[in-house]
Amino acid sequence: MRRSRELTGPERSGVEFPNDEAALVEAAKVDGEAFARLYQRYRLPIYRYCRARSRTDEDAADLAQQVFLKAFEALPRYEDRGWPFSAWLYRLAHNAVIDAARRPEPPRPPAPGPTPNEPEASALEADSLLSFQQLIAPLTEEQRHVLTLRFVLELPTAEIAGILGKRDTAVRSQLKRALASLKEQQHGR
Repeated sequence: MRRSRELTGPERSGVEFPNDEAALVEAAKVDGEAFARLYQRYRLPIYRYCRARSRTDEDAADLAQQVFLKAFEALPRYEDRGWPFSAWLYRLAHNAVIDAARRPEPPRPPAPGPTPNEPEASALEADSLLSFQQLIAPLTEEQRHVLTLRFVLELPTAEIAGILGKRDTAVRSQLKRALASLKEQQHGR
């Protein structure tokens, strides 16, 4: 059986997961420990997706938590339809991001300044995400979604197709149109 691309994040941490995702998902329907293994497998990719689409680390963590809570509650009704399990999780994450954007934002206290122990890489990543969010802000929700999946999560178009429920060629066309819109936006400034 093939190993899916979702393992990229956790594999870097040295954690190994079984190749048989379908068996793990079925086990997770009745076993909390198996669900914990699914959580460990997908927590970083889902968090990264939420972080790319939210304003702060805290918002992203809250959204990711909501995604896994919904997944846990809905897992007994989950049916394998030929797409990777991650496609279902990314759809839940996408819906959580959309729902959060629709809610009025509560006032926030000012963010603390950087701490001396904060790694430079973390600051650079936050700056990159902010730049990415500002760059794609004028695009449609669908365009922002597909660009986030492709360029932040670095998913292949075949996996994005599974997440979006579209054909690979349709995703490629959508990416091409989104990039053309970005280029047009940059030239219009």
